[in-house]
Amino acid sequence: MCKRLSIVLLGVILGESAAIAQDLDPENYTTENIYYHVGAVSGLGETIKYDLKKIGLSAPMTVEVIETYEPIFRHAIERQGIKYYREDDFLVTDMFPEERTNGKILLVLYKDDEVLSAYFDVKKYKQKLIDDGKYDLAARREVATRFGKLLSYHDEQIEFFLKRSGIH
Repeated sequence: MCKRLSIVLLGVILGESAAIAQDLDPENYTTENIYYHVGAVSGLGETIKYDLKKIGLSAPMTVEVIETYEPIFRHAIERQGIKYYREDDFLVTDMFPEERTNGKILLVLYKDDEVLSAYFDVKKYKQKLIDDGKYDLAARREVATRFGKLLSYHDEQIEFFLKRSGIH
């Protein structure tokens, strides 16, 4: 009897642990949740560490979230042997809606300084096109494609994001 009770009790405990580990409620995994960010940053960092991606982007975060948790992010990123740039003026392209990042901060994860320079080059190129009055539909597509390539997206992924925007 005692053995059976132990097995049942263990099953209940493991069942509750499994339910917590497999929590599918999206409300528990919002961008205000530190576990979401640390997990995402750590996983993304690995893809950059092993050269599967050139750069990666954290989820957009409020100033309060980044101020509170930046030391944890820094630790997770540095453990991967990579770097990050705290971006508060994100490169908006037609791949992602501006509302998603407006007023938010992202971490740009990278391994080589040349890659971060390439990111800034795309930002400067876009601004020059805007300043010169040449940021038309073709230029918008070009900027988005350059950024997509920097994010190591395949052509099909870039095209998917562009079409989803409703602009292309």
